Amino acid sequence: MTSATLTSGWRNAPVAMALPVGIFALFTLMVMPIPTLLLDIFFVLNIAITIAVLMVALNARTPLDFSSFPSVLLFATLLRLALNVASTRIVLVNGHEGGLRRARSSKVSASFWSAAISQSACSSSRSC
Repeated sequence: MTSATLTSGWRNAPVAMALPVGIFALFTLMVMPIPTLLLDIFFVLNIAITIAVLMVALNARTPLDFSSFPSVLLFATLLRLALNVASTRIVLVNGHEGGLRRARSSKVSASFWSAAISQSACSSSRSC
């Protein structure tokens, strides 16, 4: 091996280590507790990644334009799974949630109750 081959291999080492380090970070996120502010930042990052993947998928002209879609979808799903595990741990340990999850859950619960009330009104009057 020449020295040029060895140095070019070392230059690509950080890029080659990105995937294993990312997977290790996801498993660490599932195991170790994190602050709620950091969890909220990760949720915002996850939503941004989801929107970016959607935009790229919609703007791809041929299937080969976004041939990495299955891999991207897999890692986005793993990130969401790790965030769900981490948020469940925070709720069970601390008994409270971060600001973003609280705001989203209050909106969901408000829409749930409005749907439940309208459904019960329709079933009692039988005129819907």
